[in-house]
Amino acid sequence: MDLVEPVNAESYMELRIQPLRRYYLETVRTTMLFRKSMNALLMLVMCVSLFLGSTENRFVWLPVAVAIANVVMSLSNWLTPPAFLPAVNNALMVFQKLDLLWQGSDLRENRSEATKRLMIRTTETAVLDVERAFARAMPMLEGLEDRDRKSTRLNSSH
Repeated sequence: MDLVEPVNAESYMELRIQPLRRYYLETVRTTMLFRKSMNALLMLVMCVSLFLGSTENRFVWLPVAVAIANVVMSLSNWLTPPAFLPAVNNALMVFQKLDLLWQGSDLRENRSEATKRLMIRTTETAVLDVERAFARAMPMLEGLEDRDRKSTRLNSSH
């Protein structure tokens, strides 16, 4: 396929949506495995801290165990932000709906410009939401985006 030719809905589905879907499924699996491992480690450290707190001569090590638990929890939240998995799951749901739309439409609808624009806009918005969740960035308000576009057009016309 020539990469400089205009994209159509079918090629966008094959080259962008399906690979993104596979990537996000793998990301969910690895992230869940990491989170489960960190939670298991946290439970182990908390059990050790309970043991240390219940003994008479080892209670002086309790602050160390609590500090380790704090580090494990902070590391887990730092490497995989809490909003990341819901954003990825939302994107996977969007890709599933687009696939259902694609499979349920006839050839004429699939090749229409409106379908192509809908697929591109929806997919890229979902990807942007995932990246914002991973970067812990606040979503931009629609009004601010429109204002920025208008000011860019005004600045470019002068």
